[in-house]
Amino acid sequence: SGVNVGTEKAYKIAREQNFVQAGELFRSYDKKMQADLIASLGGALAGADDAAKHTMLSYFYKADATYGGGLTRVAKGDIARVRELAAKLAD
Repeated sequence: SGVNVGTEKAYKIAREQNFVQAGELFRSYDKKMQADLIASLGGALAGADDAAKHTMLSYFYKADATYGGGLTRVAKGDIARVRELAAKLAD
């Protein structure tokens, strides 16, 4: 039961699981790739606006606690704040 969009039909995805999928992708990387990603992305997040940084960190933490925790350390975020924000997120 899609909606007609021109000659194509667009179907709504029944249930996206963005945090689950992001966590699975992170865990599929080997330890060196994980560490490199945490170092580079965490460094980039370090300079972000405080509220935006903590929001983003909570998303990564929700996806995978190791990922989010590592990013929070590198980005010099507040892990308690990140955990609190992540707890409010639904996948």
